[in-house]
Amino acid sequence: MIHRAGQFGPEVYAAWHDSSLGQITETLERRIIFRLAGPLQGRRVLDVGCGDGSLALLSVKAGAAWVSGCDADLRMVMKARATAERETVDVGFPSHEPRCCRLLTAVSTW
Repeated sequence: MIHRAGQFGPEVYAAWHDSSLGQITETLERRIIFRLAGPLQGRRVLDVGCGDGSLALLSVKAGAAWVSGCDADLRMVMKARATAERETVDVGFPSHEPRCCRLLTAVSTW
């Protein structure tokens, strides 16, 4: 399998996100993920493949006690971190978390 992490970056992702298909996909994704996760109050959340960090930020707002997100694309991590800082939301987005990157690589090649 070809490793595609970092192929698109924040600008392409933002343009897709703003499209009608992107909006529909995001709405469905959020609904499904949060329904499957159940109540987050007091829980710990690791958002693997966090992209722009929107699910991690929503997890904090939903009452999660601890949230961290990681992505194989450092540009997406930087975007997620900037959004969390701007919104003053306490989410950890480590720049280079080797365990997370190994997990992402293993999942992407599975």
